[in-house]
Amino acid sequence: MASRQIASARSAQARSSIRFTASFEAKNSAQIQKAANAVRITSSNPRSHGLGRCSSSSLLSGATVTDITATLSTSSVDASGTVDAMEIVLVRHGQPEWVRDGLNVVDPPLTELGVRQAAAMADRLADERFDAVYVSPLQRARQTAAPLYERLGRTEEVAPWLEEIRDPDWHGAPQDMAAQAYRELSERPVVDRWDGLVGGESIRSFTSRIHAGADEFFAEHGVRRVQGEHGLPVWSIDEPGRRIVLVAHVGTNSITMGHLLGLTPTPWEWDRFVMGHASVSRIEAMPVHDGYTFCLTSLSSLEHLAPTDRTR
Repeated sequence: MASRQIASARSAQARSSIRFTASFEAKNSAQIQKAANAVRITSSNPRSHGLGRCSSSSLLSGATVTDITATLSTSSVDASGTVDAMEIVLVRHGQPEWVRDGLNVVDPPLTELGVRQAAAMADRLADERFDAVYVSPLQRARQTAAPLYERLGRTEEVAPWLEEIRDPDWHGAPQDMAAQAYRELSERPVVDRWDGLVGGESIRSFTSRIHAGADEFFAEHGVRRVQGEHGLPVWSIDEPGRRIVLVAHVGTNSITMGHLLGLTPTPWEWDRFVMGHASVSRIEAMPVHDGYTFCLTSLSSLEHLAPTDRTR
């Protein structure tokens, strides 16, 4: 779903999140604390989630109290310091040019700021090891992924299932038309919101499309849901150490994230997981008795962007 109207509707609810990973090479807790003290987070409702065996990360959200929590876990680290847990890195595209000269733009390119955000994201991820990097077929996602592909020395790999929800055909129509459509959608009874925008792809169909696409995609990469009477989100993983990047959209990424985490979908996934432009979110596999379960280790990390360049 084009998120420009959603973004403005929730601008008063701005939240920040940051992922801090303590170095496995730290000699002792004093060094870890010294590294943590170098990071300052301003928040009004800080919440720190210790993720135990799943990660050595912290999540904080909210903007008046300075706080940081660094946690270490060695359960997913081998003797050489290599993390052996599967990780899915979800990147949202940079700021798109939704409106040009007062008219709606369908499948928009990035703005100048969006290009700058994409470059900063690429700089941040350039030194990490990834087994695969896939991108949505839409222009804003491909332009966001381009500098990352270049920095990693990889060729572009488009995954059609990552396409965002399909808007009505309002390219070239006055921007007020889109604003009115989103207003009407937000005012509906919650059950009726599954129908989506008039003339566009329904949210129900979009959710089913992403679930089916994700299941097929991950099965091709050796990740399958374990069927059992427990009904819990347990997965089998052929290669636990693989790391995959998906450069896509807030709707696509949110529904994929919820699917892997085993959450019941809603018709407002764009609002349930708040992701800034060119943000980096991470999901990591954690061993359980019957296989693996996924846990959220970082949501909408924007530390690679200057505060003035952070948008959504």
